[in-house]
Amino acid sequence: MAKLRVGVIGAGSWTVSSHLPNLIRRRDQGEVELVIVNRRDPVLLEKIRGKFGFAKASTRWEDVIAERPDVVVVGSPPGYHFAQSKAALEAGADVMCEKPFTLNPADAWELDATTKRTGKQLFVSYGWNYRPMVIQAHRLMHEDGGIGEIEHVSIHMDSVTRELLSETGDYPGADPEAIPQPDSWSRPETSGGGYGQAQLTHALGVALWLTDLRGEAAFALMSSRLGAKVELHDAVTIRFTNGAIGTMAGASGHLGSAGNRHVVELRAMGSKGQFHLDL
Repeated sequence: MAKLRVGVIGAGSWTVSSHLPNLIRRRDQGEVELVIVNRRDPVLLEKIRGKFGFAKASTRWEDVIAERPDVVVVGSPPGYHFAQSKAALEAGADVMCEKPFTLNPADAWELDATTKRTGKQLFVSYGWNYRPMVIQAHRLMHEDGGIGEIEHVSIHMDSVTRELLSETGDYPGADPEAIPQPDSWSRPETSGGGYGQAQLTHALGVALWLTDLRGEAAFALMSSRLGAKVELHDAVTIRFTNGAIGTMAGASGHLGSAGNRHVVELRAMGSKGQFHLDL
């Protein structure tokens, strides 16, 4: 079987600590070929190219597209996701794009239309949706009518992101040689927001998949602390298209809390029963 040719746009901290090690395992199994990697910092870029064995490297993301890889990983700041994902799809690549997907909902729907037109696939990296317990939760929520018509949903998440979002440090587990850049996380013009974009998207991705609900209206309160340019805490009230209501809350926790693990919880009340998922 021919190897899949892979290009990476935006080899930032999370890409270096998660996506690239997984790609290396696939490469060692003879499944992929690491063709080209992109990052704006030329010094770090050359280190990444050498460490992971990419054939080429470029500070211009357009050069990744020009190589016509089979698969493109988009790990750049959120403000660039739309243009880069669309260019990759148009060039014939399947795309895995980091969350948050796009800053503008209209751009997200445009990418959805682009996949239908090109016949290529686009994945948003909601890795938790593929964990065995979440797959089992999805099965329970959909077999035999699940819990009936959903009437209320409560979503909660907190993560150790105080330092990251306030630009006073990074997050536990960040690659020490690829420090998270402010425009990926804490500059609203490119990150799109703070905790809501950086973390609550994970919890919302799980909740929407498990419940099949779609939002109709929302009211949000946000709180910025430590002089941050983006919010560290969110509280959202939601009405869904089926008439259900719900809440979604997220908070930037302190270093060491919960063993530096994410806290994610979903509770759903339905006409035939109720469901609680604790991740």
